[in-house]
Amino acid sequence: MYSKGNVIWFLLIALLLSTSTIWAQSVQNREARGLEIKARNYMANKEYDLARPILDGIATDTAHVNSCEYWYLRGFLYKELYKRDETNNGASDFLSKAFDYYEKSMTLDADGSHKDGNIKGIKTIAVLSNNAAVTSLYKENCTENDCKNALANFDLYIKAMRVYETPEAELTKKRVEFKLALGAIYNQIYDAHTKKHSEHNVSIWDNITSTYKGVLVLDSKNSSANYCLGSAYYNRAVHIIMHEMGYDVDMITLSDIQDKCINLFKEALPYLNKAHVQDAINPPAIEGLAGIYFSLNEIDKSNYYKELFGKLNDNTTEEPLKIVEDHRTQQDWYNWEN
Repeated sequence: MYSKGNVIWFLLIALLLSTSTIWAQSVQNREARGLEIKARNYMANKEYDLARPILDGIATDTAHVNSCEYWYLRGFLYKELYKRDETNNGASDFLSKAFDYYEKSMTLDADGSHKDGNIKGIKTIAVLSNNAAVTSLYKENCTENDCKNALANFDLYIKAMRVYETPEAELTKKRVEFKLALGAIYNQIYDAHTKKHSEHNVSIWDNITSTYKGVLVLDSKNSSANYCLGSAYYNRAVHIIMHEMGYDVDMITLSDIQDKCINLFKEALPYLNKAHVQDAINPPAIEGLAGIYFSLNEIDKSNYYKELFGKLNDNTTEEPLKIVEDHRTQQDWYNWEN
C-alpha cells in the first residue's frame, strides 16, 4: 500500500516530468520558429540554397506541421528553385512538391490570410507545368520517356487549374488537345522504329492506341481520334505484313501472321468508318477504308471507297461534300454501310 506521502511524491514527479516535456517542446518550437525566420530572410535575398535545408529540416516540428505560413514558404521556395534550376529538366519533381505544399497551406489557412499567395503560386505552377509538358513533347528527337514526363507535367497542370475552379468543359478541351498531340508524337517515335519490331516498339504502339482511346473517352465524336486510332491499327497490320512475312516463313507462322493482320484490320474498321461519317471528305480515311475492305476480301466495298477517293482527288471545281453524297446515292451506300 502506498502512503499519502508517497502518492503526493509520485504526483510531484509526474508534474515535474510533464512540465519539463512542455518546456522542452517550447524551447524546440522557439528554435524552429527562429530557423523559419532565418530561412525567410535567406529567401528574401534569393539565397534559396541556404533556405532549403532549413525548411526541409523543420518539416516535422510541431511548430510547423499545422502552420499554413510554413507550407506556403516551402511551396514558394520549391517553385523558385524550379524556375532557377529545373526548367530544362522534364523529370523534375520540384513543381509537384511546390503544388503539394501550397495545397497543404490552403487546407490549414483557416482565416484565409494566405489565400491570395497560395492561389498566385498555384497559378504560376499551372503555367510552368504546361510549359514543361510542351517542351518535353516537342523537343528534338523526343523519346518515350520524354512523353512520360510530358504527361506527368500536363496532369499537374490540370490539377493546378482545378484549384481555382476552371470549368471542367475547358479542361476537357485542353486534355483532348494534349492527347491528340501526344498520340502524334508517339506515332513519330513508332514510325522511326518500325523496322526493328522490338518489344519496346510494341509498347509505343500500345501507347498510341491507349492515348487515342483516351481522347474518345473524353469526346466520343472526335473525328481526329477515330481516324488516328483506325490508322494505328491499319498501319500496324501493314508493318507486320511488310516486315514479318517472307519467303522463308513456314505455313503455320504465315497463317498466324495473316490472322493477326485480319484482326487488326477489323479493329481499324469501325474507327475509320466513324471518321468518314463524321468528316465525309477526309481522303485518308476513305483510302484506308478501301485498303481494309480489300484486305478483308470485300471487293465491292473496297471499290466503292477506291472510286470515291479517286473522284475527290481528281476534283478541281465541284463541292467535295456533293461528290460524296452523289457517290453514296449512285452506289446505294446506305444498304451496306452498317
